[in-house]
Amino acid sequence: IPTRDAFLAAPLLERYTPMSFRDLLLLMEEYPDICIITDTKFTDAEVVTAQFTAMLNDAHELGLSYLFDRMVIQVYSTLMFRVVDHLGHFPHYIYTFYAEGFNEALRERLTFCRKNGIEGVTMWSWLWRPSYAVIAENSGVRCYVHTVNDRETAEALLQSGVSAVYTDYLVL
Repeated sequence: IPTRDAFLAAPLLERYTPMSFRDLLLLMEEYPDICIITDTKFTDAEVVTAQFTAMLNDAHELGLSYLFDRMVIQVYSTLMFRVVDHLGHFPHYIYTFYAEGFNEALRERLTFCRKNGIEGVTMWSWLWRPSYAVIAENSGVRCYVHTVNDRETAEALLQSGVSAVYTDYLVL
């Protein structure tokens, strides 16, 4: 893992300007239409605590804590949700299933989400079944799938009850 200075000094893919979280906050302040979904990749409680504490500290120091209203905090497990939510309850969460796997226990996970104010779940598109639409609707939690780059597949998923698809480039 590079130091902060080393990371910020090297263009990503020799083309893109890297940003710190502070840079992202300043950009979000300048452009009020930016909303983000976090994708921190780590689930270990110690690492998650360090990451979100640093994010909260940066926002507080810059006086930009209100920008968390435009962030969706992605969690990968019930434990990660509890760790993050303990640090400070965020307005928007999404529970991503790919880190824990998916064992058809959708009803239980959606119940957890509803009880904890998690607005949506996301899963690989190939895990989606049209029968899940009723379960999701009854729970009041939206279901999203990723990554779909074929128009027909995206349209079929949306017709079957998926709330939205993640895509690299499709415009429907």
